Amino acid sequence: HGLIFSWQGPNTPKATVPSSALYVTSDLVPQAGHLIHHWAFEDGVGATAVDNGSGADNLTLSGMDNTNWRSCPDGSCLWFDGNNDVAEVEVDAYDGNLTVSQWVWANTTAQSNYASTFAISDQAGSNASFQHMVSSNQWRLHNNQTKTFGDVVAQRWTHLVTVFDDGDIRQYMDGVLVNEDVYPSGSFTNIDLYKLGVNRAGSAYFEGMVDEVMVWDIALEDQDITRLRRTIIDNCTSYSGAGTEVASLETTFTVPIDLMDHAWNIYVYGKREGEVNGAFSLNVDALDGTGTVLSNNVSERKTFTTSWTSQAMRMRPAAGANQFTIQVALDIDSTSTVGSLFIDSVVLRAIRPHMDWVNGSIADTAVSTGGRSFEWGTTYGQSLVADLLEDGVSGVKGYVYEPYLTAVGLPSTFLPTYASGYNLAESHAAANLYTSWMGVVVGDPKMAPYVNTLHDVNLMAVRPVGDINFNESTTLEVLVENLGMAPANGTLEVRAVLGNTLLHQSPLTLPAGDAFGSRTTVNLTITPMTTGYLDLKVRYVNNTSERNFGNNLQSLSLVVNAPPVIEDVYCSASSLSRGGYTICSVEATDDNGLTNATLQWQILGVNESLNGTSWLTLPMGPVSPTLWQTSLVVPADASLGAIALRALVQDGNNMTAIATVENVTQVVDAPPTWYGPHASGVDPPNWNNASFLPNKPSIGLLRHVSSTLTACVMDADYQLSTPPPVFMASRGEVGNATYVPQSAANLYCYSAVLSLEQGSDLEDVNVEVRSSSGSLLLQRTFSVDDRPPVLSISVESEDGAQLDRVVGNGNERVRIEVSDIDDPGTSFIGDITLQWPGGEPIQVPLDISEGETTALVHLQQLMIPLEGGDLQLTASGSGQHGATSTASITIPFLLTPPTVVLFEACDANGAVENMTFGQVATLVVGLVSDRPLQSSSAQLTQSGWAINAPAVEQAVWEPEQPPAACNPNGTNNGEVEWLYFRLKLDNSLVDGPGRVVFSASDIDGLTKSESLDLMFQHAPTTFDLVEFSPPTPGQDLYSNVSVGDLDGLEQVVCAYSLYDADGGLLTQSVLPAGPEGSFTNQLVYQYPIPVSLANTTLEVNFTCMDNLQQSFFYNTTLVVDSAQSCGDCQQTTGEDQNPANEDDTNLFPWAIVLIMLVAGSIFLLTVLRRKPNGDMGLEWGDEALAPLENTESLFEQDIDGDLFSEDGAEEKVPSIVPEGWTLDAYTSWLDGPVPEEWSEEQWAAYVVSSKATLAEHAETSEG
Repeated sequence: HGLIFSWQGPNTPKATVPSSALYVTSDLVPQAGHLIHHWAFEDGVGATAVDNGSGADNLTLSGMDNTNWRSCPDGSCLWFDGNNDVAEVEVDAYDGNLTVSQWVWANTTAQSNYASTFAISDQAGSNASFQHMVSSNQWRLHNNQTKTFGDVVAQRWTHLVTVFDDGDIRQYMDGVLVNEDVYPSGSFTNIDLYKLGVNRAGSAYFEGMVDEVMVWDIALEDQDITRLRRTIIDNCTSYSGAGTEVASLETTFTVPIDLMDHAWNIYVYGKREGEVNGAFSLNVDALDGTGTVLSNNVSERKTFTTSWTSQAMRMRPAAGANQFTIQVALDIDSTSTVGSLFIDSVVLRAIRPHMDWVNGSIADTAVSTGGRSFEWGTTYGQSLVADLLEDGVSGVKGYVYEPYLTAVGLPSTFLPTYASGYNLAESHAAANLYTSWMGVVVGDPKMAPYVNTLHDVNLMAVRPVGDINFNESTTLEVLVENLGMAPANGTLEVRAVLGNTLLHQSPLTLPAGDAFGSRTTVNLTITPMTTGYLDLKVRYVNNTSERNFGNNLQSLSLVVNAPPVIEDVYCSASSLSRGGYTICSVEATDDNGLTNATLQWQILGVNESLNGTSWLTLPMGPVSPTLWQTSLVVPADASLGAIALRALVQDGNNMTAIATVENVTQVVDAPPTWYGPHASGVDPPNWNNASFLPNKPSIGLLRHVSSTLTACVMDADYQLSTPPPVFMASRGEVGNATYVPQSAANLYCYSAVLSLEQGSDLEDVNVEVRSSSGSLLLQRTFSVDDRPPVLSISVESEDGAQLDRVVGNGNERVRIEVSDIDDPGTSFIGDITLQWPGGEPIQVPLDISEGETTALVHLQQLMIPLEGGDLQLTASGSGQHGATSTASITIPFLLTPPTVVLFEACDANGAVENMTFGQVATLVVGLVSDRPLQSSSAQLTQSGWAINAPAVEQAVWEPEQPPAACNPNGTNNGEVEWLYFRLKLDNSLVDGPGRVVFSASDIDGLTKSESLDLMFQHAPTTFDLVEFSPPTPGQDLYSNVSVGDLDGLEQVVCAYSLYDADGGLLTQSVLPAGPEGSFTNQLVYQYPIPVSLANTTLEVNFTCMDNLQQSFFYNTTLVVDSAQSCGDCQQTTGEDQNPANEDDTNLFPWAIVLIMLVAGSIFLLTVLRRKPNGDMGLEWGDEALAPLENTESLFEQDIDGDLFSEDGAEEKVPSIVPEGWTLDAYTSWLDGPVPEEWSEEQWAAYVVSSKATLAEHAETSEG
C-alpha cells in the first residue's frame, strides 16, 4: 500500500521498520448487532466464502479455484480475473435501510464499463437494485442513474461505502463523504441476491481484488464510516483537533497613504500531501489608527488538493483604514490521519484606476491581450477591460490576442452608430464584421441611450382567420409591435409573390415602444382569385426614420380552397312500390375532401313541376371519398309519380355545390306482402310484424304450451272486408283466425292458437297460411323441443318427516321426485350417488317406472368411521326421448354421541341405592346411538379403585317381571339398545360411598359416559326362622334358628344364651354360622329344662357376629310348662322334644350335640376372654360344658382376631388390603408412584387414610 514506517533517536540515524515487523489488526465493527452479512474472505481455500454476519449466507464461487485466494493486508482476500469469476448467494427478500462497505483493488484502470465489485439482483437497469462498478476509469454507484465516487487508481486499495437512509443516498470513498442524493421510495434496496465480480446483467467482469465486504440493515453514521476506513489501511488515530478550533496563519500590513480608499486584490496558494483533508480561506480585517476594526472581508473556502490551488478575493476596505490584519484559516477534516498541509504566495495588490463614468458610457481598446479577463479579481495590469469595468465603464471591447487590423472595430463607425440610437451590439456589428474573432465585448448588448430617436416596427406573426375559399373574402390577422422608442407611421401592404399583385394596402400608426398600444393586431382583408397555393408577403413601409428594416416583412403561404363538383345523382331502382325503399347515391369530388352531403326528394305527378317547399331531406353517409349514399323509403300512402332529387355537398371549408335531377325513379302501386307466420315462444317476441322470419327456427315448439301463430300483410290498398286467411298445421289443433289491429299504417295481422298433444312424438310441424280461396300465402316448418325432466331431492325420516340434517342412523331415506312437463307419467332411469364425508362414493340405481313420479332410497347405516361435514346427494338420469337431468343437494351430516335413555341399577326388588357385599344386581343401560357402537363397559369404582362389571345377557330378575325402575316399557324399543352388566362387590372395596360408571363409544369415536352413586355396605346377618320345642320341665328344649348372610356364613359365629326369670345364665353355646360358601344355614341348640324351672319364664337370646365385628340380635321369651308327676319323669321320648314344625327333622343324639359343643368350646377357649359370674351355678353335671359358661363375654368385648382362622396366632390382614395381596406388597404400593388416572390430591389423601388404618390395625394386633 505504499506505507513506509521509520524511526530515529538521539545519535541514531533514521532507519526503516521492516514490513515483517508490522501487521494490520481490525477495529471493532460498528453497529455489530445490525451486521447481517460479513464476508471477510479468510477461508483461504474452497469454493465458498463464509458469511460471519447474522444472515449466515455463504457465497458460492464460480469460475475460481484455490489460486483466487490471495494474501492481503488484512489476511486473505479474493482475486477476480475479469473473465468469468463470480461470487454469488441468494438471500431472503429485504427492503429497507442498508449500508454496504467493501475494500476494492483494481488491477488496471482499463476495466470494462459496468465491471462491478458488488451487485444486487440480475435485472440490469432496474431502479430497485444497484451495483458498485467501474465506468470511464471512475468508481461509481449505479442503478438506473450513475453517481461517481472518484477516480480509479490502479493497484491501490480503495474503500467504498454506500448508505441508504429512507431515500437519502450517501457515498463515501476512503472515509470521505463524496456525494449525497435523494431517490424515490422503492429504489435500490429490493434485495434477494448478492453478486461480487460481475454486474447485474452478468456481462461485465471485474479484474482485481475484493476484501472485507459488510452489509448492515441500518444506515451507518459518519463516525462509523471513519472507523471502517481505518480497519485495513489507515488504522491510525484521526486528527483530534477537528471541530474544536481552526488553525491559521496571520500577518499585519500597513496601507500606504496613496493607496488608501482603493480596492484590493488578495490571493493565496495551498496544497496537501498524505492522508489529510481540509480547506483554507482568507480573512482580512481593516483597522484604523486606534486598532478598531472598521470592516471585515472573508473569502470562500477552498479545498486542499494534491496540487497547488489558489483562493482569491477582491475587497474594498472601509474608508480610513490604514492597516490590514491578514489571516489564512486552515480547517482540517476529522478524517485526517498522517500528512502535511502547505500555504504559499500570499499576494496583496491595490486596484489603481479611478475615474468618473456615466451610465451608458462605452469604451473601446486597441491593446493586445487587453480582453483576456474581465472578472473581478483580475491581476492589475493584465486586463485593461477588467480595469475599465472596475473603474465604472458600462460597455467595453478588448482583445485576447494580437488582432489583425481588419478585426479591429472602426471607432468612426462604432461611436456614431451608437449615438444614432443603435444598441451596443448593433454598433459593434456595424463597426467590424469580425466581431467575436479574438474580441471580447462586455456590457448589455441592448444598451442604447439614444434609442428614443428611432422607431422599429416588428411584424411578429401573420395568420389567416377562418376559411380560405376561392373568390371569397379572407381575413389575415397581423401581430405587429413597435420596438423603438419613437412613434411609428407607415403603411401595411399585402402582395402576391407571383406577379407582385397588390391585394391589400392600409395605413399603420403605432405609439413608442414603451407606451400602451405599441403592440397590437391588425386585420387585413384579401379576396383570392386563384385556387391552390397562394404565396403572400406582408410588408411594413415606413414613412419616418426607422432603425431596423429586417423585421418589416412576413411571408405567408395559403392554400385556396376550390368548391366541390357534383358529378352524378341517381337511385338504384328505376321503379319503386309504395312502402318500398331504394338506395340513392351522389358522386362528387373536392380538392380538400367532402365533409357533408344531404339529399332532398319529392314526387312529381303528371305535368307537375318542382315545388320549392315540398322537398324532403335525407342525411347521407360516405361510402368512399367521392361516393355518398342514403336509403329512400316511399311511404305506403304516397302518391304515384316520378321522384325528383336535389343533392347538396359541402367541403371542409364550408363551400357547397347543388345539383337537381328529375325522373330518377317511378313510384308504382305496391303489391301485398305477407310476413310470418310468427310463433309465440319460438320466434323473437319483439318481432315488428313486417319482417321476414327464417323457414325453420332453431327453437322448437313446446308440447305443453299453446303457441299463438301470427301472420301479417303489408298492403296500402288492403280491405278489411277481405276474408281472413286460414292457418293450417300438419299435427295438433289450430284455432280460428282472428284480426289483430296494428298501429302501423297499411299493416294488417291475423292470429290463431296452435296446441300440440302432451306426450306426443317430436316430429316437425308444418304450418301453412292460405287465402280464403286456397292460395298458399306463407309456409314454415317448426321443430318440436323436448323439455328435460326436473329432478328434486329431499331427505326425510322413515315416517316421511322432512329433514334438514342427517345423522346416519339407518332410519333416513332420500326422496327423488321427477316431473316431466311435456311427457308426464313417463319412466325415468338413472343413478343416485351418495358421498358421505370421510367415506367412498356410493352409487345406487334409480328407476322410476311409468306412471310414477317418486322414488325412495333408503340410507343404509354405514359400518365404517365417518367424518362430520356435508352429505352430497347427486341424482342423474334420462327420461322420455333421452332428455337428461341432474340435481344435487348437500345436507349437513352431524356426528352425535350415543344417548342414554335409561341408566339404573336394580335387583329383583327394585332400584338399588345401597349395595351389600355378596349382593348381585344388574345395571340396566338403555342406549340410543345413531351410529354403530364400537365398545361399551361398566365398572364399580371407589376412591380411585375400580373393578369391572361384566356384560350379561340376562338380568337377575325374570324377563317377564322386571322391576319398575328398570322396566324398558315406555321407551321406543325399536331405537333403544339394552345393555345389562352384573354388579357385585368384591373384597377390594370397602363400606362407604361408591359409584357405578358406564362408558360407550360409537364407530366414529364419539363417547358417552354415565355414572350412578351407590352406597357400599356389608350384608347383615338375618334370622330367617326361629322355632322352639315345647318348654317342658325335665325335657330337652330344642331351639332351631335359620340364619342368612349375603356376605357368606363362613366368617359369622352365632351364640345362644338362655336366662331364667331372675336373669341368671342357664346355658350358653357358640357355633359357626355355617360352612364356607354357604349363605343360609340352620343352627340347633339343645338345653335340658330342669324341673325347678317349671312355671317360670325363660329369656332366649341369639347373637351373631360377622368378621367386621357387627352384632345382630334376636330376643324372645318362653314360658315353661308345669312339672309332670314323678312317675312320668323317666318315660319321655325324644319325639316330644321336637319343635312343632320340625316333626320330620332327624335330631342328633344328645351325645353328638354335646361333643360338638365341647369341641367348639375348646376351639374358642384360646381366643375368648372370660367374665366371672359368681351368681350362676352349673345345673348340668357334665363338666365338659364348663368352658362355655362365660361365652357371653364374647359379645361384650371387641374381638380383634378372626374367630374362624385356622391358626389363632396367624396375622389378620386388614380389610383395606386387596384380595390376594400381602400386607408388605400393599405397603410398598402405597410408597410407590401415583397410579395412572389418579390425581396427586386423590393419591395423597388415599395414602394418608390407608396408612392410618394400617397403623390402627398394628396397634390393635399388638394389644
